[in-house]
Amino acid sequence: MYKYIKKYLSVINKNYIAKPIIIAFFSVIIAYYLPDLTARFIEEGMSPFPEIKPNNSNLYNQIHIISMGFILIFSCLISFYGIFGLIRYTMLQKHRGKRKLILVLVTYMYMIIGFANTYFLISYVGDGYDAIHKFYNYYNISQNKETKDLIVQKELRISNSNALSGIKDKLWSGVDTQEQLQLWNSGLSVDITEPLPISIVLKGVEYPQPQVIRYLPDNKPTVYANCLYFSTITIAALGYGDILPQSYLAKLLVCLETIMGQLLLALGIASAYSGISSTRKSEAVVKQNANIDGISDHYRIAK
Repeated sequence: MYKYIKKYLSVINKNYIAKPIIIAFFSVIIAYYLPDLTARFIEEGMSPFPEIKPNNSNLYNQIHIISMGFILIFSCLISFYGIFGLIRYTMLQKHRGKRKLILVLVTYMYMIIGFANTYFLISYVGDGYDAIHKFYNYYNISQNKETKDLIVQKELRISNSNALSGIKDKLWSGVDTQEQLQLWNSGLSVDITEPLPISIVLKGVEYPQPQVIRYLPDNKPTVYANCLYFSTITIAALGYGDILPQSYLAKLLVCLETIMGQLLLALGIASAYSGISSTRKSEAVVKQNANIDGISDHYRIAK
């Protein structure tokens, strides 16, 4: 078994694009299924009663900080590996011509996937934090009749705490999401574009947290697709504005991806072009030397 693994790894090392592709594949798998491993731990920390205890809020804040730190480390590892790969495979003149151009494109795609994984993870953490944050604040509002009447009358809302705004589907349900309607009709399946009225939002806090705040694994494909789309338009510096970074970490990552994307693309294409030019010059020199040798042989034969 060890011999087969060693042989497999040697084949990967010899192939100049296999390693980045394999690492990108495993990074997608880890990022995609990491929420499934941590969601249960977060749900178990919720109170089974409508009342929110300070300990539960502090527990989730600690989980939120630890999760964001882990995601930041994960993002840095994925991103800087892409830089390392570009420097190693293209800037050091290890490969030439078309092979170098292919490596530039592979590295560029790798960066898109790496940042998409990070956006997906911070969306998962941000959606969960937003759900619990709103539940906690709307519950406090519902305990004061005057404040509650004012909120309902003016249709005032608590600001969103999601990492990315513009993504319709969420990875956690909350008091202001359409999944809350299933509290009164478990078979209800509708697509609501308008925000829920405040009166319905405040009615949701009458239920225990685990019934309102739930992990939604079925939304993972659409959320990840949106994150991949957002990563693509960010690294290309298009900025359509349909999806926007909202948290400080998301804004930092967007700035980092935009700068890195433009820099890597410019340096990569310049390096690939120089490699192609040097290859053509080498071919021209070889051809010129061949012509000189041919002329010399012809001269010797004639003599």
